[in-house]
Amino acid sequence: MIGGLLAPTDSSVSARVNSELMQQRESPSRAKEAAQTGYDSVTAQAVLDSVRPMQDFAALRDYTGGASGVRVTGRGIAGPFYVDPSDVSSADNSGTIIVDASGRRWKRDFTGPLRPEMFGANGGPNDAAAFNAALTVSGALLLADGATYTFTTGLKRTGSIWLMGNARLVFNFSGAPGLTCVGSAGQVARFVDIIFDAGSAQGRTRAVALQIAGYDSVIFTRTSGTRQHNTNTSTTRFVNMVNCFDAVVEGGSYSDITALGDGSVGNGQGAVRAIYATGDRHLGMVHVHSGTLFENIHTVSSGGMPIVEDADAVVVQNVGAFKHDAWVDRCRFRNVGKRGLKSQANGDSLTMFTGNTVDSAWTVSNPDSMTNNGMYAMVSAYGGNLVTRDNYVSGPICYFEESVNCKSVSSSGNVHVGGYVNGVVNNLTRPYHHTNISESFLCFGNRRNSAVAGYASGAAAGAFDAIAAANSFTSRASSMEFVHARHLVVAANVLRATDSGGPSIRVHQSIGSFAGVGCVMAGFQDGYYFDASIPVAFSNAIVGNTFDVSRNPVSNFAPFSAQLQATSGNMRNTPHSGMVAAKLSQTTGQVGPSGSSAALPLQPALYEVVRVNGIVYHRPLYNASA
Repeated sequence: MIGGLLAPTDSSVSARVNSELMQQRESPSRAKEAAQTGYDSVTAQAVLDSVRPMQDFAALRDYTGGASGVRVTGRGIAGPFYVDPSDVSSADNSGTIIVDASGRRWKRDFTGPLRPEMFGANGGPNDAAAFNAALTVSGALLLADGATYTFTTGLKRTGSIWLMGNARLVFNFSGAPGLTCVGSAGQVARFVDIIFDAGSAQGRTRAVALQIAGYDSVIFTRTSGTRQHNTNTSTTRFVNMVNCFDAVVEGGSYSDITALGDGSVGNGQGAVRAIYATGDRHLGMVHVHSGTLFENIHTVSSGGMPIVEDADAVVVQNVGAFKHDAWVDRCRFRNVGKRGLKSQANGDSLTMFTGNTVDSAWTVSNPDSMTNNGMYAMVSAYGGNLVTRDNYVSGPICYFEESVNCKSVSSSGNVHVGGYVNGVVNNLTRPYHHTNISESFLCFGNRRNSAVAGYASGAAAGAFDAIAAANSFTSRASSMEFVHARHLVVAANVLRATDSGGPSIRVHQSIGSFAGVGCVMAGFQDGYYFDASIPVAFSNAIVGNTFDVSRNPVSNFAPFSAQLQATSGNMRNTPHSGMVAAKLSQTTGQVGPSGSSAALPLQPALYEVVRVNGIVYHRPLYNASA
């Protein structure tokens, strides 16, 4: 179908019509000659009018002839057009509607998505006019496979947008965003197999590459963002999403996103973010998954050297007390300056970091004083609830995970190898750092290397419950520290120290109860350490632990004589003649001095559990009888 008319199906006949009738168009014998080819004069003229060639849109705009259909032949813009006599008002859009000198509307006859080539895009030095013309007509554009489009001014779309195709978009200008999309309720922004190049290789600088606002859904599928640099004192964001309800980033990569730094951890010059989502209302979820790679996201010195500063791969940061969930799953991180994920929202929000691979190491000439050539944190959550699971981190890192003002924190199956820079005074590497927890802390099956203890604290005394079980921690000093807890269970952990500078597990300002069960502690100064802030009503059970410590299995019970204490089956691995005795206040069921299982009196007793030549026994420190 061409221009509403049936074209000949026999190609040889069509060729004869085109050849003979074009040659004899002005001949008085045209009807006779046409009849000899099997066409009457009316049909022949209609065929001619439907295939009249036009080199470009300029020729079509100048056309005043009587044809009802033409074919534009210019590269990229080629295609059939037909006159729509019922349309007397549509504007010329330089792609699908052309208005000729007689005011007729010529409309492109096509099916499927628009292509920017229909509007004149040709891979030249500036395709911005063609793209913007196309985006004015429709948000759905199919880009040429393998094409590179360059723009010297920004692109803009109002309404839903869907860009697809294995193509590269290069923003060869500075300042404004490369692409600005403005949507509203019910509208979608989707990008498939696109590479967005912010132009730093051409010396261009900008704070935001993609500005996207107001959509119900934003989807990036196998889409990449690269080569952005910002020299201004403003936050650098490759993707900046504002008040978009849901966002999905699946596959692709975000790399070489940098800003000029000032050498400080907070970077007063401005932070760097690859994916940024914010809003001033309750929003849905930002979900980044399926192998998305984040690489080389950091600040640089004036000489272009990397600086480890305030640079995060994904940031979800709502304004005010609004709900906004974040989930980063099965992604890869290399040379990211500060965090893989930062989330800041209200108490009902959920932050999840699961199944990711993080190479946290850096090698730079001027590392900052906090992280010492390593990332600040794998993930940080400020408000809401935090879940980390099955992540693998290699290299030095300050806080494996961090939260502030969260209701609950759950950490399981995470592995950290490579540890910290041993002997560096400022290295604060912790297996976790959670402050002001208001409900619960769960820590299961993690393997961590750290410089100092994992830290979990509540907003006030008795604020949260905690369970830490089946973890394997190797640290320079302490392993775990709990503050303001209500009820604590520490069970089946293997805890090792590379020096004996502190206790394995430290508990203070906690008000309820504690159970330490089946843990192995080796290389520490003390095993369990309870400071003087523990109240007299605190109850305690120390059962089935193995201590290889240089001082006390249990230390600093004050006032220990007034507390409820049960101990059973603990073993001290290494006798030490100069060791200070553990102070234990016990109730019933403890093995007595003679080895019997009879209950001892309910008054306080002092003893230590000793293993000598493979024999375990309890050495009384005073007479336990009434």
